[in-house]
Amino acid sequence: MRGDADSCIHNMRYKNSTFVPLDSQKGDSFNHVIYSYVFNILYRIISYSAGVPAVYIQELQDKWNHRINNRYLSSESNQNDYDMIASYCMLIQKKSFQSYSPYVKQTLRYIDTHLSAPITIKNLSSHVHVSEGYLSHLFHEEVGETILNYVNRKRITNSLSLLQNRTMKIQDVCICVGIEDPNYYSRLFKKYMGISPREYQNRQEI
Repeated sequence: MRGDADSCIHNMRYKNSTFVPLDSQKGDSFNHVIYSYVFNILYRIISYSAGVPAVYIQELQDKWNHRINNRYLSSESNQNDYDMIASYCMLIQKKSFQSYSPYVKQTLRYIDTHLSAPITIKNLSSHVHVSEGYLSHLFHEEVGETILNYVNRKRITNSLSLLQNRTMKIQDVCICVGIEDPNYYSRLFKKYMGISPREYQNRQEI
């Protein structure tokens, strides 16, 4: 999958298949919802194999899960299927590792594998053997955000699944994703998610 939405839709549009939600029979809303969840997972896997950083994939998958969960699939269900494919294709086009320079690729991979540990621009630049200033400039130019913002957003995204476990305390969750101060974690969570960690946990029970 190289991010070509039109080709993807064309190749996946099997009118005689009972597995593909595109152009499915109207009225079969339950099956359509199930298929949509399945395809959202499938597109996640495809995007990851194409080299898209997990933080961006998680954000998009959560967006579509929310739309499906709120039964956004109605008379416009087919259009939503097309929109889902197009959004993942666009993500691959914009965020695939293949589009990044070797220094930024190494930086992203290091962040992915060291998220629970302290991460600084100093140790990142040391890891890829370039100056802090050069790496910061290159990362912002290619990824579209600062290293600090990327790391913080990824930590918050990774904490979402942990928050769904009601046996884990919020202070334990933030430590698992590399943030020692629960208050700082709560501020970051509110910044990126629009609600507090506690509010997010409560909504999972509804």
